[in-house]
Amino acid sequence: MAETRKIKHRKNNKPWQKDGVKPPAANRNETDNRPRPQSPREKTSAYNNPGEASRRPAAPSDAGVRKSDSRGPRYESGSRPRPRPPHAPAPGRYESDSRPRPPAPVKAVEVKPAVMGYAEYVGEVCRDFPNKVLFDIHAADPLAGFTYPDECLIKQKALELFWKKNDIPGIPEKIIPSPLSRGYRTNSKRRVLFYKGKVSLTLEQSRCEPGTLQQSSLEPVLHLSIYQLLLDLLSSVNYQMLARSLNYCIIRGSYTSCSVILNVHTVDNIVVRKIKQLAATLKKDDPRIISCFMYVDPTKSDYYLESKRPEKGVALKKLFGPENIDITVDGIRLLYPPTIFSQVNESMLPNFTGAIRELLKLTAETRMLDLYCGYGLIGLTSAPYAGSVIGMDIEGPAIHAAIENAKYHFPGRPLKFIASPVTADSLSDKLPPPNTKEVVLLDPPRSGTAHGVIETIAERQPLRILHIFCGTDEIPRELQEWNKHGYIPKRILPLDMFPGSPNLETMILLEPK
Repeated sequence: MAETRKIKHRKNNKPWQKDGVKPPAANRNETDNRPRPQSPREKTSAYNNPGEASRRPAAPSDAGVRKSDSRGPRYESGSRPRPRPPHAPAPGRYESDSRPRPPAPVKAVEVKPAVMGYAEYVGEVCRDFPNKVLFDIHAADPLAGFTYPDECLIKQKALELFWKKNDIPGIPEKIIPSPLSRGYRTNSKRRVLFYKGKVSLTLEQSRCEPGTLQQSSLEPVLHLSIYQLLLDLLSSVNYQMLARSLNYCIIRGSYTSCSVILNVHTVDNIVVRKIKQLAATLKKDDPRIISCFMYVDPTKSDYYLESKRPEKGVALKKLFGPENIDITVDGIRLLYPPTIFSQVNESMLPNFTGAIRELLKLTAETRMLDLYCGYGLIGLTSAPYAGSVIGMDIEGPAIHAAIENAKYHFPGRPLKFIASPVTADSLSDKLPPPNTKEVVLLDPPRSGTAHGVIETIAERQPLRILHIFCGTDEIPRELQEWNKHGYIPKRILPLDMFPGSPNLETMILLEPK
């Protein structure tokens, strides 16, 4: 009975077995010549039957077919290879190719002659100068070791070399010297370093002896005394936490009074409390400090305030005193916020504004365009001599200060200040049509004018154009643009706005050819 059940079990589970005889196992080494069913993909593929529509046929019955025989057709030699596994490298990928290869063609590289900047010409003249003084271009006052007459002579020779080597048309006139050759800077800064438990106020980012104050001969005595007071306060235990959070201590103002700006990178309750205590101590100990501000700069930039201004405004908080800094030029007192640019050499400003009026030949019929006007220093000091003034500068606190200064000093006069970046489109859209008595003044940043600005101004055909360069290296490129659009230099007047440094402010008067 048990044997019968066993045979029945085999018959029910092994339908391939017929008559109780088990066929021999297939030998894989021998060729299997039995016919195999055609693969559904092979039967209906558009590749094999391009003219027929692909329809999936019914699956063939598995009866009498081995599982190993239901695979697709095997490819013969020379047909499509099977895809290699993902881990297998491509043929020859990691094998060295010993076949000889032709040498790569050598591209001819055009070697351009090195173009020297104006400061490099100053260094070249210094090396050949009889009075041997070390010239360090990275120092805060690299020319301070020379006497001021020698310094002006060095700058004059360097400017003439720069003009000749760059083939610039015209001849520079004699440099107008500064009334103050040293101690003239009304803006200064010190980086705050906390090292080995001591606070240092440095001019450069390089390390110095802990607990020291680096001095500069270009700054007035007022600044030095305030920096010493700040160093003494920050070195005390009470203000060490604040010293660790400071980027810079900045002083701006005039030769008799100034404002202090504390540039911090971290703000919390402790820092705010300590900075208020420090401001109160500064106000009590030195009455020449008329205001104090806290400026938040989490980027720790190298600029006086911050390299990139936030779109929503400047994070400036007044701690005490007036909100603006004042400066008096040609009898006109102008106010401007402590976060915007202003000329650093106050002693040179009367010569600066007087030269502008002389070169532009302002009359009561003249319309003056003051581009890159800032808070209105040039436009408002020229307003008594011109018929009308139109200023333009980027939207921000500077242009709003110019509008308020114009309202206060010249109510009812034809003075207009436009808040817009100086571009070709803004000049075409926002300026009135040109007239025959129009003159243009440009005082752009060190990087120069934007693309298309010179062409747009030249299309207005003004009588005279005065282009002021604070970056001497931009002069060749900008003058080429002016020449291309029909204007050539008539006078080249350099002014030494930055004694002790290899920099000049250059005024170039342009007129039509």
